[in-house]
Order: sequence, then C-alpha cells, then structure tokens
Amino acid sequence: MKEKKIAAYCPAPGEFLLIPGSFRQEESIPHMLSYYGFSSFFTETKIPDGKTEQNRFYRVVRRTIQSVFDRCAFTVTVQDFTRGAVPAWNNQLLQLQMLASVQGGKITKDHTLNCNIYRFIFKEFCCEFFEKISKVVDVDCRYESIYVTYLGMELNACDASDRKKEGMRPSILFWIDEEHPVLSVQMDFAYPLEKLTNALDKACQWEGWKLIVRSTVANI
Repeated sequence: MKEKKIAAYCPAPGEFLLIPGSFRQEESIPHMLSYYGFSSFFTETKIPDGKTEQNRFYRVVRRTIQSVFDRCAFTVTVQDFTRGAVPAWNNQLLQLQMLASVQGGKITKDHTLNCNIYRFIFKEFCCEFFEKISKVVDVDCRYESIYVTYLGMELNACDASDRKKEGMRPSILFWIDEEHPVLSVQMDFAYPLEKLTNALDKACQWEGWKLIVRSTVANI
C-alpha cells in the first residue's frame, strides 16, 4: 500500500479509519496481516507538536493497546537510531530498566550499525511500564528518531490440569508512524480482527470519534 492511496478517502472530522495494507510496503511483515489507521487531521500539511487532535490520536492508540494486550505476554522493542544522542531518552532509560526489572520483566540490548535496540519482555501486560514507556517515546522523544513497537501474545490455557498443553496464541504488533501520525498493526492470520476493532471502537468512543473499518482497499 502506498501513501498516495490514502488521499482517495479522507476521514471526516471525528472519524478514525482502519484499512488493510501496510502504510509503507517495506514495513510489511511476511505471513502476517497488515492494517493501518488514521484520523481526519492526517491530511493536514503541518501537525504541530501538542495539537489537541494529535494527542487524542495517541490516547486512542494507548487505550486500544491496553485493551488488546490484557492478559497477554508483552514485549516492548525500542529502536534508538540516534545511538544515545537524545538526552530525554538517556535520562529515562535507567528508570525504565529499573521499573521493568521490578515488574518482573527481562531486558536485552543489541547494537547494529544504525541503532541501539532495547527489548523489555514481560510474561503478562504491565500497565505501569506501558504508561511510562509510551510517554517517554511518544511525548518526550517525539520526532527524535526513537521508535517503539508493542508485541502481544495470548496465553492459550487449553486445560488448567495439563500445563503442557498451554501455548501461545497468535500475536499482534503495534507501532506508530509519528511523522503523520499513523497507527500500523500486524497480525497473525489466525488473530481475530474483531478483537482489534472492538477495542479500537471503544477507544474511539472515549474521544467522541467514530470508527470506520474498510475491508478492502478498493472501498476507499
């Protein structure tokens, strides 16, 4: 899916559109379904930091993730393409690592030629850590080339008497393209779309928005 196709349908004020496809083709993950969502101010030429409608967008995304990830194994991946050059991130990193550790999370760090990669891995969704990391990345470090993805996998308890039958249900991945902003979602083919749309619909209602779901790009 190319960005220009979005212009074929412009959500009216108070609408949030969810459509299939990757916002940018290179971001698509093989063997997973892709969706992306945006609201009416997406087509504005400039979106000043702190703009009311933009902050409403971030609140919708956060509420959706919290609802979808309830009772899920939860992994947060942060990619720092500045490799430590942003004071707002550096100042919060130690606190984030300590909070993750206190909440029972596992922390890993990798380096590539382009970025530092931090992973915070939890056996179940940690609301306190999620609120902290989303504020640091989406607010304090917005537009600073620091990106975060949220991965959730549900515990599949087939039979409480036989723990060996437990496994992990299909995963769902969220991230935000902050330049616009746009919500990108990747899902396993077996993941129920209605779970995503129900959570997103409730989050939109909190902001007085209406969710519109397009089943095909041709509908735009």
